[in-house]
Amino acid sequence: MFLLLLIIVPCHPVHKEAEPVSASGKSISTTNSFFAVCVNVVLACSLLCAQDTSPLTPQPTVELRTISQIVIRGNTRVPESTIRYYIKSAEGQPFREEQARADYQALLSSGLFTNVRLLTELSEPGKIVLIFEVTEPPAIQQVEFVGLKSVQESEILDHLREANLTLHPGSRLDENKLMRVIRSVEQFLRLRGFPLARITVAREPVSASAVNLKFTIQEGPRARIGRIEFEGNKLFTDEELRESLELTSESSFWSRVRGRNLYLEDRLEYDLRANLLTRYHSRGYIFARTEKPRVELVEAKSGAVPGLRRNRMEYRITIPIVEGEQYRYSGFRVEGIEKIEEDRIAGEYQAKVGSIVDFVALSRANEKVKKLYTERGFLDMELIPEMRPDHDKRVVDVTIRIREGGRFLVGQIIFTGNERTRDKVLRREFLLEEHDVFDGTLLDVSLLRLSQLNFIEPVTARDYQLVKDRAEEEVDILVRVKERDPHAVNLTGGVGGISGSYIGVHYETRNFRGLGQTLEADVETGSRTSNYALSWTDPYWLDTNYALTLRVFHRRLRYDSFGVLPGQAAAEAFGLFTQQSTGFQVSGSHPLTRFSRLGLSYSLDTNRVYDIREDFRSFAVAQLVLLTTGGTVDEALTGILRSQLTPYWRYDTRDRFFGATQGSYLTVQMPIAGGPLGGRINVGHPFIEYQRFLTDRLLTSRNTWAFRAQGQHVFGFGQLRDGIPKPVPFLERIYFGGEYNLRGFDLRSVGPVAIHETPKTDANGNPVIDPSTGLPAFDQQVVTLGGDTGIVLTAEYRIPVYGPLQFTPFLDAGTSTVIKKKDLRLSGGSAAGARLIEATNNVWRMSTGAEIQFLVPVVNQPLRLILAYNPLRLDTTVALPGRPLILREPETNIKFSIGYSF
Repeated sequence: MFLLLLIIVPCHPVHKEAEPVSASGKSISTTNSFFAVCVNVVLACSLLCAQDTSPLTPQPTVELRTISQIVIRGNTRVPESTIRYYIKSAEGQPFREEQARADYQALLSSGLFTNVRLLTELSEPGKIVLIFEVTEPPAIQQVEFVGLKSVQESEILDHLREANLTLHPGSRLDENKLMRVIRSVEQFLRLRGFPLARITVAREPVSASAVNLKFTIQEGPRARIGRIEFEGNKLFTDEELRESLELTSESSFWSRVRGRNLYLEDRLEYDLRANLLTRYHSRGYIFARTEKPRVELVEAKSGAVPGLRRNRMEYRITIPIVEGEQYRYSGFRVEGIEKIEEDRIAGEYQAKVGSIVDFVALSRANEKVKKLYTERGFLDMELIPEMRPDHDKRVVDVTIRIREGGRFLVGQIIFTGNERTRDKVLRREFLLEEHDVFDGTLLDVSLLRLSQLNFIEPVTARDYQLVKDRAEEEVDILVRVKERDPHAVNLTGGVGGISGSYIGVHYETRNFRGLGQTLEADVETGSRTSNYALSWTDPYWLDTNYALTLRVFHRRLRYDSFGVLPGQAAAEAFGLFTQQSTGFQVSGSHPLTRFSRLGLSYSLDTNRVYDIREDFRSFAVAQLVLLTTGGTVDEALTGILRSQLTPYWRYDTRDRFFGATQGSYLTVQMPIAGGPLGGRINVGHPFIEYQRFLTDRLLTSRNTWAFRAQGQHVFGFGQLRDGIPKPVPFLERIYFGGEYNLRGFDLRSVGPVAIHETPKTDANGNPVIDPSTGLPAFDQQVVTLGGDTGIVLTAEYRIPVYGPLQFTPFLDAGTSTVIKKKDLRLSGGSAAGARLIEATNNVWRMSTGAEIQFLVPVVNQPLRLILAYNPLRLDTTVALPGRPLILREPETNIKFSIGYSF
């Protein structure tokens, strides 16, 4: 019986960190294990003495004790409710030692405390008080970095912020996080060329519950890769092998720019495996390998001038290579194809018996085959290459074994994170539907379409998950989206550029009522412009694939020009005329393919021209009169009706609507105004634009190349009252300049210049005769005419600097040209037209410089400071009768604006 009771009341081992309890109700520490044994023995003996010696007497049971109270001690910052969340034992319940130990371990593992002690006290017979004593970590009061010489403390803090390792004052000290901070800073310093950097941290108490953290950094010598050499290479030279390394280079200007002149062991190892050996494997040396590189940190001289050289530390890396022998195919076959056309699979492989083994081409073919199976729903497909080399004959027999697995259907498509956006708004962007055969390519396209929504953050591979049900051969697609703030109310303003000095208020809701609709309102006024507009867009009108846009507007814009007046050479802008337009626009479109849409837009507006400069007035009025019904000046200046229909086609694979980093955009438009549509302006204006965005993988994948090519032509149709073809009015002609095309030139300043001649008359209206020629005299006016054909080419290199700040060098080039010179006539007489100055026609302009952009998060548009230099510009003098005409465009320009250039 004594042995039996020892089994019932065992002596458990205890943790060093705490004082766990025994069933006796006494507190047990790490020093009283022997006492626990004695208690158990005495308890067993007492029970034996109380036992009736008769075998028929029933055996007593061990009394279960109850938890009368749970007490928390030592907490100052952590609320007691938080601590009790981890404790599953409860007051009034029987005491269970296993549960008490689990509660102790849960508190210790929570990371909230540096130490936890578990105690028990007997409050009264059969009652136990459970006590948890906790020790909280101290709070961080101040963080200091000392010893930095070549790196700024702000750079360290930015790095920790990006790594989500910021040590915030007031937060509790987490020793595990502190070690991660040290390792992260050491890695950062290695990336900056300090491989021997060492970091220590001191915890300086400032009170009983707070400490200062002092990081002491010893940068050590800066070291870059000075030399990379190879041993054992015969097939390729050292220079060819150095070129194969894409991530590691000897120190030079370009390698410093690309950040490849620093030695990182993991990066070099990957570079050798993924890039250098790949070169051998593509030439049949399938067993080529590199041995462990020998890395030496040595002292070397730097600088090209002998007298100014200084000592520096650099790495010298020697890479041993075992090339092996070149192998050819002795056989090649693909086995296991059952559910896909065998010819389709075999066609991806170009391996032939007797040809040199090319593992790079083989790997590419394997990826294409995997993609082909994924497009057909075979998510569990396995592709297993088997090689049987014959080293004596230097040949290899390759078998590609395919295990196709089951064909999966799409189960459920589940979206999370869309608190405002209705599920159908996201679901309609998915090309996959539930119960369709799964297609990996369609999934990628669907995620791209989601990313193109202006109210959703770009969706990446980390934002979706495939959950397979192999029994049912179904796969659920779980997509996590992050919504942008749908509402934006912001002030806009700027100096220079299209709008001059202006201020405005813009309101936009990009996800109106959670239906993906866009509602916009603009109120803007300034020295050159005023704009009042209200628009509404539904990308899926009435739940169909048709997009509908309604827009009403009233705008005013003053068109300026630069020194094109006789004798004027200053680069000051002066106003030519002001145009006021009021009208509405209705647009609709429908998708043709995954990325293309066909659309039709109709607009009707009234255009009024006023504040015409005297030097430009006769030319402008002469054209406007031709567009009126009665042919009067008053009617011409009151307002001219314009009715336009624009069919268009658009192709868009950009990864996002604004600030794209990859993809293409192509649009073709053919606006037609007048004719059967009514109105007084009869013009056609074909337009084409192509944009291309490329991630720069040569220097860094963070930067983006952006290119744009734009071409357009405008022509008139119909006839005037005297039978002459209608000209293109100056309102519709092509002018360039401004922050959206040729950034170094002012708005509408780039275009051919012409001389407009009008007969001189006396007070009675009679022609004035030139006494020197005996012919009627003419007044001459210089006008910026505008072309009928225009081309613009743009290149940008977008460099994210930090956060919302971006630096963008750019190059713009373009020309506005008159091809149909006969259309410059205003009526039947040649004297009533405009005489083109040939020296200004088909003149290419170029503008280069840089933009400093600050992205405004609310509207996702950048504020732009534009610094431009114009290497190609118009700078000439034209001799006119009795006076010179100086045509001089600005050499430099500074502008401030908002919005992407494209």
